[in-house]
Amino acid sequence: MNRPESKARRTQFLCIVGCEGINQERVYFDRVAKLINSIEKRTHDLIFDYAEPYGGDPKCVVERTIQKSIGKENKVSVFDYDGKKTKYEEAIDLAKENKIELGYSNYCFDLWLILHKKVYGCCRKSRWICR
Repeated sequence: MNRPESKARRTQFLCIVGCEGINQERVYFDRVAKLINSIEKRTHDLIFDYAEPYGGDPKCVVERTIQKSIGKENKVSVFDYDGKKTKYEEAIDLAKENKIELGYSNYCFDLWLILHKKVYGCCRKSRWICR
């Protein structure tokens, strides 16, 4: 009987992720995991587990990450700077106290991603560099 080649089981690298949104952020992290896990020479499988529910201010995101990650080592909180300076700074301090890695962005982060993915308004006479 022809058996498929057995693939070596890899150790899982679990990362707890707290984020504000379910759409963009989760799609992004799931894609990152898929890309990393498609590399044959990797030593671990990357697994993301999300701190739910989604939404709230930056401090809420960090608090949910803390609750979800009790007893876990690899944890990250991702949130936007939406002009709520106090909650934003409290979230950063709380994350540092709990050894949570941070990913945070400015107002234009989504636009920055789009503009790096595709060239818009590019012409030879433009002073902007085209790729």
